[in-house]
Amino acid sequence: MEIRRVPAAERAATIGPLATYAFLPSPEPAKEPAKEPDPRDVEYHRETVTFVAQEGGETLAGVSGLPMRQNVRGVVLGMAGVASVTSSPLARRRGVVRALLGRLFEEMRGAHPVSVLYPFRPSFYEQFGFAGLPAARTVAFAPGGLGHLVRRELPGSVHWRPVAEGYDEQRAFALELLGRRHGFVAFAESRAVMLRDAPRWLVTARDGSGRTVGAAAYRIERQGGDLVADTFWTEGVLGRSLLLQFFARHVDQVGRVVLPLASAGEAPELWGTDLTVEVTQRVAHPTAVAPMARVLDPLGLDGMRAGEGRAVVELPEGRFELAGDGVLRVRRTDRSPDATLTTQGFSALVYGVLDVAEVEVRGFGAGSAELDRIFPRELPFISEAF
Repeated sequence: MEIRRVPAAERAATIGPLATYAFLPSPEPAKEPAKEPDPRDVEYHRETVTFVAQEGGETLAGVSGLPMRQNVRGVVLGMAGVASVTSSPLARRRGVVRALLGRLFEEMRGAHPVSVLYPFRPSFYEQFGFAGLPAARTVAFAPGGLGHLVRRELPGSVHWRPVAEGYDEQRAFALELLGRRHGFVAFAESRAVMLRDAPRWLVTARDGSGRTVGAAAYRIERQGGDLVADTFWTEGVLGRSLLLQFFARHVDQVGRVVLPLASAGEAPELWGTDLTVEVTQRVAHPTAVAPMARVLDPLGLDGMRAGEGRAVVELPEGRFELAGDGVLRVRRTDRSPDATLTTQGFSALVYGVLDVAEVEVRGFGAGSAELDRIFPRELPFISEAF
């Protein structure tokens, strides 16, 4: 068996058939094979790191890493978005995917100290050091419940157009949120433009000074059906209210508005007095999954926001001294450890989803109260699915 990195131009021919088998209805109707790779797909994956395992010229399995950026406790880090983890049925349970993930992490670790993925089964990725993050929530409501907003004069403006025409504004707003919101992620530009090329509408909200305070990309299923947003990013009450006011104007066109909630603290039942809402947070494997995250390089966390405390932590990657005084400082040390953690336990503390007591109950190691002070609970918001 040979493991090799394949360029974007070979991705569709190598990992593509396995990804189709793993994630799409199959078998597909017979069609003429493409003579050349789709140039748009090649451009989308220009920066993607893809490894395949091959035997006798046949691709057994593949894995891709998407170079991304993520805000982790106030600092924007390089993030490896793990995607397209696929395997031929004949190659499963042979350790092929394990070998591929090892090569991918080795390749990406230097510039990407953290990683996020969407698992087909969390326990599979937990053995690779990944910790579970909160599942996305969506809210659905009839637009008539927002009638009070239609009558309001709000101090701002709304702009509506195909997403291709407003992409630059949406992208700039996403990068602003990246710098401010824990957990927020952003694709590399070559991949981000997939939204620009998608058949979607874009509505953006601006405050009185012209600054963007909200953006939503959406589609309408049919008359009387759902208006479904892929993204619903807002900054403050004004941005949210301007976008909701826009959706309320669809009262005679769609039956429901379906939006992803942009933070763990959103309470859509309070958006209106008589608003009837249905909030959904569903986890079912492999069809509706919550993301997972892993620290690939503890030294890469240096500089993030942290509480006051100091501890030496023994990890599979080595022994590290963590010192927090508003800013985290990380260095290797040979001092005796105050805590011994698995990678998934450490990752859960860093991302703010577990405290030390929960880490110990889950069997992710023995912690120290200092770690709760350094890494107080702070639920992340993962802004993209991939």
